[in-house]
Amino acid sequence: MNLDFSEDDTLIRDQVEKYLANNCTIEEVRSVLDGEKPYSEEVWRGLADMGLMGINVPAEYGGVETGYKSLCLVAQSLGQAAASIPFSSSVYLVTEAIVQFGSEAQKRHWLPQLASGDIIGALAVTEGLEQLTEANLSSAVKGGSLSGSKLAVADGGSADIAVVLAVGDTGPAMYLVELNGEGVERNGVSTIDPTRNTVSITFSNANADLLGEDGKGWDQLQQVYDRAAVLMAFEQIGGAQAALDMAVEYAKERYAFGRPIGSFQALKHMMADMYTARRIAESNCFAAAEALATQADDLPLAAATARVSAINAFQLCTKDNIQVHGGMGFTWEFDCHIYYRRSNYQALELGGLSVWEDRLVDMILAHENASDNTAQDTDAEHQAFREEARSWIDQNAPKHLKSHLETSVFGKINTGDENPLAACKAWQRKKAEAGWAALMWPKEYGGRGATPMESIIWSQEEGVYSELTYPFVIGTGMCGPTMIAYATEEQKKRYLPKLASGEEVWCQLFSEPGSGSDLAGLRTKAVKDGDDWVINGQKIWTSEAHHSDYGILITRTDPTVAKHKGLTMFFVDMRSEGVDVRPIKQINGGSSFNEVYFENVRIPDTQRLGEVGDGWNVSLTTLMNERMAIGGIIATGVPEMIDLIQDLLVDNGKAIERSDVRARLAEYYTKATGLKNAGVRSINLVAKGGIPGPENSIGKLVAGELMQDLAKYVMDLQGFAALIDDPDIAVGNSRFQAMLMRSPAVRIEGGTDQILRNIISERVLGLPAEMRADKGLAFNEIPTGNS
Repeated sequence: MNLDFSEDDTLIRDQVEKYLANNCTIEEVRSVLDGEKPYSEEVWRGLADMGLMGINVPAEYGGVETGYKSLCLVAQSLGQAAASIPFSSSVYLVTEAIVQFGSEAQKRHWLPQLASGDIIGALAVTEGLEQLTEANLSSAVKGGSLSGSKLAVADGGSADIAVVLAVGDTGPAMYLVELNGEGVERNGVSTIDPTRNTVSITFSNANADLLGEDGKGWDQLQQVYDRAAVLMAFEQIGGAQAALDMAVEYAKERYAFGRPIGSFQALKHMMADMYTARRIAESNCFAAAEALATQADDLPLAAATARVSAINAFQLCTKDNIQVHGGMGFTWEFDCHIYYRRSNYQALELGGLSVWEDRLVDMILAHENASDNTAQDTDAEHQAFREEARSWIDQNAPKHLKSHLETSVFGKINTGDENPLAACKAWQRKKAEAGWAALMWPKEYGGRGATPMESIIWSQEEGVYSELTYPFVIGTGMCGPTMIAYATEEQKKRYLPKLASGEEVWCQLFSEPGSGSDLAGLRTKAVKDGDDWVINGQKIWTSEAHHSDYGILITRTDPTVAKHKGLTMFFVDMRSEGVDVRPIKQINGGSSFNEVYFENVRIPDTQRLGEVGDGWNVSLTTLMNERMAIGGIIATGVPEMIDLIQDLLVDNGKAIERSDVRARLAEYYTKATGLKNAGVRSINLVAKGGIPGPENSIGKLVAGELMQDLAKYVMDLQGFAALIDDPDIAVGNSRFQAMLMRSPAVRIEGGTDQILRNIISERVLGLPAEMRADKGLAFNEIPTGNS
């Protein structure tokens, strides 16, 4: 899946943003809001001159045909500017309906006028104060004459032509109706967003031209909605970004209690959640843009996913923007309400959130229950790679373990009677020998030099056998990238191939009893002694240390400077004299975490990573990769929930039939899919030479909370018997019980939820840092309390 946009796409976006910055100011939007004009006619004409109304129109009908991806970015820019023009109605809906279903004559007559912006289109669907259904549609066409009423038509007061849904001779159908013709009466209606020029329309024997097939109008409408939903979702994430930016800027400038309100943790975390929701929605939108551009079979699923997550993100950002502004946010003078109005208006267009949640669940089930779920690629090279990977896995995978692996729960690998670590090492070694381990690493270090897309394809094809990679995630996902960045060339060639093959297992020695979230407060000492360093101290919560051959170790080498300055990173042989590993029994009964004690452990200076005193900067490479790696492997439980609720009986019916269950599934699915799509974007960034940034903190943040919440919810649906965690009795081999008991650790390891929100708010959004008592002090002068 290509989630990138081309240089041409971004160039068009940049031109649009420049034009909007100069011509579509907030004062211009307010002139429409205050009723001075029906819409921003000058802005409309300027965008038309740029050819933007014809992006989705074939060139033969007067369009510029630059592609749907560029139109998506245009939509995002319009949303960010809160542009008060009938773009969505005319371009996403009416133009698209004619492109998809118009006759040759209709296309030649209407599309050039729409593409040039000379006429404006609107969609007339809603008839009453309830959700429109195929059964309660009452407007009708007989003998080419339309009669009936539409209660609310977005941009209908500005439109010249409407696509109207009405009952034809054989059922619902779409019709083209000229709104300035006879038999059409328009009346303005007051709405929550006056910038959309909404009207009611009464048709009395108005001329109606059939668009598409008679009796197929409802299905045609859904197809138009799928395409429009993607474009409108981009508008919504643009608006969400504007609301977030507004909140952040106000929080930096507004002072209370002698400091910027953006330094208060409660507000910082609120804005971090705004960012996270918008980022998840954006990632889903990017995937939907690719589906739209390639006319993919899963467009309805991608569109519904983008629509649901974009509605939620836009509404969250606009309501919390007002909250950040406090009382001033509720004044007409401040601009918060402009985006708040738009978010709630757009949430109801095309059918409201509940409609799209229900539709999304139908798409999920259709996708899950499809007779052929074999992934396919539109790109021939990628399809060839997939077939190669699929063939190799089919010939080499330990199929005798498959039934056991399918019953594995998060953090516990089931390999039957075989030793789990031995089984994992055997599979990793076999992959490495054939070039399938650590795919994106250079070949000389044990990798394959694969592209991000190839890495994603491999993960899809490896399927249940990926359970066997769990002991190596820390090594390949965190330690390896750090070694690649800081080790000598000789060391890379010595250690990385064995790390990739699983012959040597690595761990990460960071946290200490008194420095978990405050990692820079660590006290494990490294003292120089000739060409060696002598290590004394204790690490804790070290995953897989009891299986590890090596580990990367951060230590304090100078206590007389600020705590972030006196740190140095090493890698250490875990079999060295003086290293004592003690497993810790966890609340879920497992012992994957460990205490590690260092007593006069000698490490040669050649095993130092980075400069002396620069360990904090080295650790950031590890930490950023850690959050991306952990977020990528967390089992959110969504596939298992989908399987369960299709058969689980509640209230004398199946759980999947209950509206609240369907809404919850839609919420969980959009988050899980957003994480997957965000991961694809991060992998692409790394492939281009970047390092995972602080924005990747959303992966673990969202996944950890999702895992815990989903497990609780699914167990609640089952009732009291869900307390049983015997895999031979519990539903789904006790997966949900295992997730419930493991999820507290997920929300702590690799940075707590609260720390991750601080990172997002400070390092991504640029909000003021927390007030710190240790600021400016040397480490040995920092108060330690009773610890």
